[in-house]
Amino acid sequence: MQRAYPNNDIPAEVYFSEWKRASSHALSTRATGSKWTSMGPTNGGGRTLCIAFNPQNPNTIYAGSASGGLWRSYHLGEGNTWERVPTGFPVLGVSSVAIDPMDTNIMYIGTGEVYNYVAAGNDAAYRSERGSYGMGGT
Repeated sequence: MQRAYPNNDIPAEVYFSEWKRASSHALSTRATGSKWTSMGPTNGGGRTLCIAFNPQNPNTIYAGSASGGLWRSYHLGEGNTWERVPTGFPVLGVSSVAIDPMDTNIMYIGTGEVYNYVAAGNDAAYRSERGSYGMGGT
């Protein structure tokens, strides 16, 4: 609510327009030679929300993460074989994956993770705030 003040919420289209603006700034930063360096962690994965196997090649697995995007392994996920799949969207949460069984080049992802703040549960399942925003993607 602090970020949306004086409004109650930030409109979804603002997220995408600001991501595009930030992306263009990042490109100009890269042109000057500045770059980011990963500091980790590198010893474990984050929270996985969904898994999908390629129906034409079960060695290929896709995993959607709560805040790290879409990931793929061509080797059943064994060892250090995971790579991030760029989606073209500024969304980090991937909550569902569906692969077309006839054309595995077509994949649908559900993005975002909304906590039901009205009936969010209690104790360990309690979520009092909204999760991450989604934009969808194919």
